[in-house]
Amino acid sequence: MKIQMEWLSQLSASVWLSLGVTLIIALMKWLLSWFTSKQTISVKKTEILLGELSKENGEFTPYLIELAARSLYSVYIPYAHFVAILKNDNRFRLLKRYEYAKSYLELSNGKLRLKEKYRTSRARWLEFGVVYVKWLCIYWFLMFFTFVFFVISMELYKYNFLDSYSITSNFVLFLWSLGATLGFFYLGVIAITKKLKNVFIAKKFDEFYQEGIVESVQRVKRFY
Repeated sequence: MKIQMEWLSQLSASVWLSLGVTLIIALMKWLLSWFTSKQTISVKKTEILLGELSKENGEFTPYLIELAARSLYSVYIPYAHFVAILKNDNRFRLLKRYEYAKSYLELSNGKLRLKEKYRTSRARWLEFGVVYVKWLCIYWFLMFFTFVFFVISMELYKYNFLDSYSITSNFVLFLWSLGATLGFFYLGVIAITKKLKNVFIAKKFDEFYQEGIVESVQRVKRFY
């Protein structure tokens, strides 16, 4: 009974510790986004850019749709989803962003508008919550299992090396749980690094945007 209570206590500690670490990481990411990039682009500037691009090819490019979506949504939609990843020439990811933007927007009388179901504040906040809560859950899942397997590894280490002073059959479980700990920790670091990288790419994009509308259009043409 004592051992069971000890395990429950450690499991509870893992839950709260992983949740705390996850919230700290989420807060750091939000603060980094807030300090390094602006979250909105004026509708007027977007209309100018729309006009400049339409003079050349008469079509809505993925970049243009992302930009318009950011203007229309303001802070309601995660910034990273509409960032032009300037250094990436991967056409599959380009198409993916294009399809993502189209799921929120529609072309009506030559103008980009929000689809009907996203025009209310409640619907936009709901979408905002779903996207952010999804990533928060992923971070927590990775952190939680990292801590759980770490606790298991330490218990098995104690049993194998400190209590029995000999390597037992549980040594394989110790190695397995230690490997799982490192694996989940690695996945967590990769996921966090990817999100933080988007913040700095967004900052670079905004630096280009501030240099001037026409010059930005020329840069976009080179990337697309």
